[in-house]
Amino acid sequence: MRRKTYQKIMSGHNAKIEKIWKDIVEATNKFVEDNPETTFYSMQSDSDNVENIANSLIFKGVWLFQRVDGDLKLRKKIRKVMGYSYP
Repeated sequence: MRRKTYQKIMSGHNAKIEKIWKDIVEATNKFVEDNPETTFYSMQSDSDNVENIANSLIFKGVWLFQRVDGDLKLRKKIRKVMGYSYP
């Protein structure tokens, strides 16, 4: 695949992601307004753990950087910053 084709495809995906991100931000802001005392820690036992969803979003972005740049150490660095004690 050529660079311009890849960029065009990724740009189209980004437009879709931006729409979804807007919905995520609105839902999160509404939840925080209605539940100011709630933290990720207090929701850990929920079956649909929102912290896991947030982590998944982060690591999907990390994967993209790793795949294009070939830097396999990035995931470990991000996990360390996020407070994980194992790679």
